[in-house]
Amino acid sequence: VHGRDVRIENPRPIYPNFYALLMGATGDDRKSTALSFAKDSLFHLGMSDQVDILPGIQSSESIYESLARMDGAKSLIYCDEFRSLLSVAKRKGTQDLIPRLASLYYCPAKESLDRREDSTVMVNPFLSMIAATPMEYVQDFLGNLEIEGGFLNRFLTITGEVREWKAIAPRPTGWDRFVREVKDIHAEYEDSDCLLQFTDDSAEVWTKFYNEWKTARQKTNDRDRRLTARIDEHILKLAMVYSAIDKRKLISKEALTIAIEIGRWLQDVSLRAFSELGKDSFSRGERVVLEVVKSKGRMYRCYLQQWVYKKGINGEMLSRIINALVKNGHVKEGTDTTGSGQERPWVEYVPVAAQSS
Repeated sequence: VHGRDVRIENPRPIYPNFYALLMGATGDDRKSTALSFAKDSLFHLGMSDQVDILPGIQSSESIYESLARMDGAKSLIYCDEFRSLLSVAKRKGTQDLIPRLASLYYCPAKESLDRREDSTVMVNPFLSMIAATPMEYVQDFLGNLEIEGGFLNRFLTITGEVREWKAIAPRPTGWDRFVREVKDIHAEYEDSDCLLQFTDDSAEVWTKFYNEWKTARQKTNDRDRRLTARIDEHILKLAMVYSAIDKRKLISKEALTIAIEIGRWLQDVSLRAFSELGKDSFSRGERVVLEVVKSKGRMYRCYLQQWVYKKGINGEMLSRIINALVKNGHVKEGTDTTGSGQERPWVEYVPVAAQSS
């Protein structure tokens, strides 16, 4: 709620602003529900006039103008289709959008957008973003550039499975309790800046985790390290939130322990969600075909074609992929002869143990 008044020095200030990316299948009501809660919570808290909601970004100017309306301005980019933001960022003339979003992630003390005639100056801006998309809908806009440039690792990428379907969903309740508790937290930090420091216990927990996490990362490939390079910052942001919920002026051991577990989950989600990002279509096709054949053990090629066609793999590409997989020993081919004398080609998965032998 209070934004820049709560922070950690590590070594530059880390504030509790978040870039969140919700990923799931198209038409998935969980994404839209979570997005609507972001706006509804501001309405119920009476903060709709304090936080500027930006539903459609067409340029970096619109973000800067929102954040320049006053010192310490708070803005929320509300992007129900992440593709639209990426599309703007790819246009000629607006390609500075992603670099500027990357800079604003750290809530700089002062930032300006310079023009020939005048400049837009922001002082103590506080920007958050919540976006949603199916992965398939943005694959053509995301690639190695967004990974290597550090844009994707600024996001808390969130996916999940539906626990139960609700054909008739009840209206959300409990807003009064939510508002009361959040306002209590607001009052706790209202009168002064709060620079959260570690307690002795939380410092010990953080040092142990951080050293182990950094050491483990040395064994992973460059791409995965870039995708997860800011997990430690996400953990500290979450630790601030959980400490603030308990109205602490220090990072508690309990809050940090919860944040670390969430951070481990976020790292796993990012690696799974973007596992194929930046790879060419042939490499992605190899993975799809291999997964299908592995799940079936052996299957007729005509059925395999039906399975992978909806993944964008046509007959010509399938032939190339199967040839490559056979040469690398991942699958083998053969034919069965039907009673009428017709031959039916099949493809069979070769277990890893058999491949190595």
